[in-house]
Amino acid sequence: MENLPSKEEMKEAFEKKDATGEGKLTFKEMKEIIELFSSEEKKNEPNFDQMCDMMCNMADVNGDKMIDFGEILLLLFGDSLEPENAMKGSFRAFDTNGDGYLDKKD
Repeated sequence: MENLPSKEEMKEAFEKKDATGEGKLTFKEMKEIIELFSSEEKKNEPNFDQMCDMMCNMADVNGDKMIDFGEILLLLFGDSLEPENAMKGSFRAFDTNGDGYLDKKD
């Protein structure tokens, strides 16, 4: 996302994607939002999907494989990011298989 959307734009996109109304998005839904705010050039880059996966893993601070709006605010705007949550998000970004360990494949 080259041009970071405003919090209001992100909230609107989040609410449109949150079809169930439970206040959480799947990684697939979050990737669709990332695509919405990304240029065609960026979307055509060979590592775009991997970058989306990394952003989703970083955003998922509580590890439930869902992203709530608070987690988006933490990732994109740094709102109330506690050091422990920052470390967890960074770890999850590199733990691509989600097993809780980092290995050579990750």
